[in-house]
Amino acid sequence: MKNHYFNEDTKNQLAIVARQETKVGKTEELIHLIEGLVEDTRKENGNLCYNVFQDIDNPTKILFYEMWKDEAAFNAHCESEHVKNYRNKIQDLVEGELVLDIYERSIAPIPTSSKNGLVLFAQIKAIEGKAAELQTILEDLIPLTLAEKGAEHYELHKQKGEANHFMFHETWTTVADWDAHMLTKHLIDFLEIISNYVVGGINVSKTKLIF
Repeated sequence: MKNHYFNEDTKNQLAIVARQETKVGKTEELIHLIEGLVEDTRKENGNLCYNVFQDIDNPTKILFYEMWKDEAAFNAHCESEHVKNYRNKIQDLVEGELVLDIYERSIAPIPTSSKNGLVLFAQIKAIEGKAAELQTILEDLIPLTLAEKGAEHYELHKQKGEANHFMFHETWTTVADWDAHMLTKHLIDFLEIISNYVVGGINVSKTKLIF
């Protein structure tokens, strides 16, 4: 897998992570609007995946995970009528601006999620000059992790335009499976050396699937 994880097969595809926070008491209303958005978006040409998650620790935080065939498909989505209508309807429901990160897709399969699973988004920033070395270390974790019980999906992303920024998108069958993952030798070994490669540790969002 090393040196082939990001290649010509997927380099034009995009993985999008969009984060939105709702106002207090408005979360269910926003989720109701999101349901229609999801239905329309999944019908679009060029959409490979469109899933929506809710932060377990802070339910007012909603996370969109999208995959698109190419930049043109994503741009067409942003200008679609259903997206424009959605934006107009949520003005009084959300807090702050939508935070959008765009990542390079890897050769990993399209993720599937169940409403009973645990889905994690783990953001990692490399120390300046350490990105290539860190990427190799992170890629080495992938086959070991996917061999674990309950590891349904474990994919590394590189943020476009930000050479030092990485993200793991993880799906675990149960919380217990993820807890066991955190006690594996390869994870413990990685965490022991992380300060040599990473700025600010790992920022993990624990979520559950909504749509």
